[in-house]
Amino acid sequence: TGGRFHILAYTASCIYLAAVVYPLGLHWAMTDVGWLVVMKFQDFGAAGAVHLVGGTFGLYLTWYMGPRIGLFTNSGRQIPLRSSPVCATLGAFVLITSWFALNAGSSDSLLGLAGLAALQTAANTAIAVGFSIFCSVGISMYQNGGKYINIFDVVSGSLGAVVAMTSGCGYVHPWHASIIGGVSSFVTYYTVNVLMRLKIDDPVDAIPVHVTCSIWGILAVGLFAVPQPELEYEGGLFYT
Repeated sequence: TGGRFHILAYTASCIYLAAVVYPLGLHWAMTDVGWLVVMKFQDFGAAGAVHLVGGTFGLYLTWYMGPRIGLFTNSGRQIPLRSSPVCATLGAFVLITSWFALNAGSSDSLLGLAGLAALQTAANTAIAVGFSIFCSVGISMYQNGGKYINIFDVVSGSLGAVVAMTSGCGYVHPWHASIIGGVSSFVTYYTVNVLMRLKIDDPVDAIPVHVTCSIWGILAVGLFAVPQPELEYEGGLFYT
């Protein structure tokens, strides 16, 4: 919503999310009796229950409030209204660093087999981010005629990769992570363009990062997840 919310409305929305929306999503997707879990739904770091749910709520609010004044001309052309590239980049570094703790912490322990799983999640997260940055730089250079790189494309692409990797970081091999991260950069970039065409104003690219990339991450688990006999899970599409 990019600061367009009144503080009371923002507070009420947060309370509603925390008290009603998130508990439902987490119960469905992360508890043993949740209907999604019963159907063998796999979401290692709760990308669906957290990012997809919260991002979808944000998408609705963003559409409801409309764009910022002056963002679009009468002809529909977008006038760039961005924040500081330096602050955005530093913020991305902080978030990505924190994500290693988030994904590794989803293994529940740093000891024994759970510790090995934590190492796997951290490695997959790093690989996904690296490939996403590489692809985002290439996309930005290509779209700008090879003249410059839009740092916001790289920032959003890298954050989209960690969100997409959250769902399957403990279920896939490193080479799967490279594919997931690379595809995330394309998903993020083109979602931003679609939102601009629809005149949905998302100043920090939260919708591409948290909605479409979490959807891609959940689908990627269904494609690349390795079989887990102890959980009676046959694996993703490529392993069945």
